[in-house]
Amino acid sequence: MSPSDPNTSDFVARMMSAQPKLRAYTRMLIYNPSDVNDILQEVAAVGWQKYNQYDRSRSFDAWVMGIARNCVFEYLREQGKRANPLTTEAIEALEAEAVQASSSTNELEAALEFCLGKLATDDHRLVRTRFEKSQTNRAVAKLLGLSEAKVSRALNRIYAQLLLCIKQQERQLGVQR
Repeated sequence: MSPSDPNTSDFVARMMSAQPKLRAYTRMLIYNPSDVNDILQEVAAVGWQKYNQYDRSRSFDAWVMGIARNCVFEYLREQGKRANPLTTEAIEALEAEAVQASSSTNELEAALEFCLGKLATDDHRLVRTRFEKSQTNRAVAKLLGLSEAKVSRALNRIYAQLLLCIKQQERQLGVQR
C-alpha cells in the first residue's frame, strides 16, 4: 500500500481506534514503557504489511490483537532466556482483560462526549479551554478575562454536572465498572 492508497486512511483510522486496547494489553505484560512503544510500533508495521490479508468481515481489533499477541510472545521469547513467570494461559487472560477494560473505557469516553454536548455553550468552552489546551485555571481566567476563583467555581459546578450525566449514561447503558 502507498500513502495515496484509500486503504491507508482506513488502516490508520482503525489502528488509532485499536491503540488504547493494544497499549493496555501490551502494558500489562511488558514492564518497560520504551519496550511497550517498540512493540506497538512493530504491531503497526506488521499490521500495515499484512493489511491486504485482513478479512473485513472479521473484527479489526481482534485481528490486530492477534498481531500484538505474536509480537509480545516474540519479545518475551527473546527476553525469555531469562525466566518468564507468565504462562500462555496467563497472557491470554490478561489479553481478555485488556479488551474488556478498553471497551468500558470507550463507553465512558462516549458518555463523556455526550454529556459535554449537553453543556451550555460557555460551560463547554470553559472545559475545552481548560483541558484541550492543557491550561491552568489561572491561565484560563486570564485568557477569558475572569477571576481565577470564578473559573474554579464554574469548573467545580460543571464537573458535578458532568459526573451526574455520566452516571446516568452508565446506568442507561448498563456499564459495569
